[in-house]
Amino acid sequence: MTRFLLAMVLMLSASLAQAAGSGGGGQAPRTVEQTPEQAANSHYKSGLRYKKRAWKHEEKAAAASTAEKREKLLAKAAKAFEKAVAQQLKAMQADPQHFEAANELGYGLRRLGGAKQAIEWYDLALQLKPDFFEAVEYRGEAYLATGNLDGAKAAYMELFRNDRALAEQLLDAMERWLVAQDGAAPAPQHSEFSAWVVERRELVELTRDVSLNQSRDW
Repeated sequence: MTRFLLAMVLMLSASLAQAAGSGGGGQAPRTVEQTPEQAANSHYKSGLRYKKRAWKHEEKAAAASTAEKREKLLAKAAKAFEKAVAQQLKAMQADPQHFEAANELGYGLRRLGGAKQAIEWYDLALQLKPDFFEAVEYRGEAYLATGNLDGAKAAYMELFRNDRALAEQLLDAMERWLVAQDGAAPAPQHSEFSAWVVERRELVELTRDVSLNQSRDW
């Protein structure tokens, strides 16, 4: 994944250098100039479209009738994620303060297997906007992928205090991660983490029951 990211950065740098050095020759066609913010938003939205396209390929892959079809669809999803990452890189190049593009860059890289690189972009997104809780949730899932269970728990607690819907999303991801560990070599921290997740789920259900009881019209 590091090679992919480096290749994209080099490609973008080369294209900019070529554009800067092509001032001679015939008269360039007149175009409407975009502000850096407008250009960044355009690339950002394009990246979101590729992300949704990747999701659709993944949905089809989950329902594929054969392993061959599934693999082909997953390959298409990966290509769509690569294009999403490329667009978000361009967005960040146009506007380095675009915290949403930084977050989406992290998401795309994580889905392509680059969880460690993704965390760096989530960190940047949260430096730019500390209360951007979507990035907190995404980073929590990246922590899971890299085995940073304490980081994942801290992310959940921050979300539990500030955004219960995203906290639920991360808790679901934790439960899926634990299921995926079945059959793997047991680790003491996994057992501790599993107990912590069960405890948090029980607390969530208890809180939900209390809320429902308080809202009932007896």
